[in-house]
Amino acid sequence: MTRGAIYGNFKNKEELFLAVVATKWQPILPSMRPGASFAEQVDLLADAVVAAMPARRRSAIGAVSFQLYALTHESMRARIARANEEIYRQMAAGLHDLGAEADLPMAPKLFVKVAHALIDGLMFLHALTPDLIDADAVRAAIKSIASKTKPAT
Repeated sequence: MTRGAIYGNFKNKEELFLAVVATKWQPILPSMRPGASFAEQVDLLADAVVAAMPARRRSAIGAVSFQLYALTHESMRARIARANEEIYRQMAAGLHDLGAEADLPMAPKLFVKVAHALIDGLMFLHALTPDLIDADAVRAAIKSIASKTKPAT
């Protein structure tokens, strides 16, 4: 395919980048179980993140390249911020619908931001150091943000 044939399917370079990222770095959506305890829901999230680790590791270079682009292009950074804001709103509402608010160690809006930052950070560190940031480390990290108690030292 020619460059023109590829770009002809998108409004601009940013639309092309977003389409590539959307296929390679899809949201991790665990199968939540209505009626399950919050601890069980967190286990489902941890399992979904661990299951996504191999694909995310293969896509890490592209994801980092996209983040570098977004960091250096204000319009893309702002667009991502708006998209994430909407995602956070929906996820916080989902926590409310699950009845999990009483079990959260922080407000739902903050919890979803912390979870997102932690999961993306874990994925990038796993890609860089898979023997250090393994499935056990990922599960422990995710469970730690859902705990109302202080983690053991």
